[in-house]
Amino acid sequence: MAALVGRLEQGGFDLKGYAETVRGTHDLIVQGAHNEYLADAMAPLQGLSRRFWFTHVTDVDTEIKAGANLHVAILKAILERDADAAEGAALELNDYPVDFSYATLGPQAGRR
Repeated sequence: MAALVGRLEQGGFDLKGYAETVRGTHDLIVQGAHNEYLADAMAPLQGLSRRFWFTHVTDVDTEIKAGANLHVAILKAILERDADAAEGAALELNDYPVDFSYATLGPQAGRR
């Protein structure tokens, strides 16, 4: 996880490299949780949000940096064994694709 934190903080990703790195963070989180159901729960949400994001991302560097920072926060919290910080970081990470989607769809979509 520490190596992935370093990689995410270093940046310089293209879309493919970022996607592979993020996939690695998800795999490590699932392994670290020792919860066989977590991967099954995460997969559909990740797949849908990832496809939407890749289809609609326009400012690649800004969005990669935003996503990378969110992944760094959750990985650092896990490394520090800070469950409350990890939970908060996970919630922020989950909010990111929702906010991105609403921003992409425009004001007519309106977050409720």
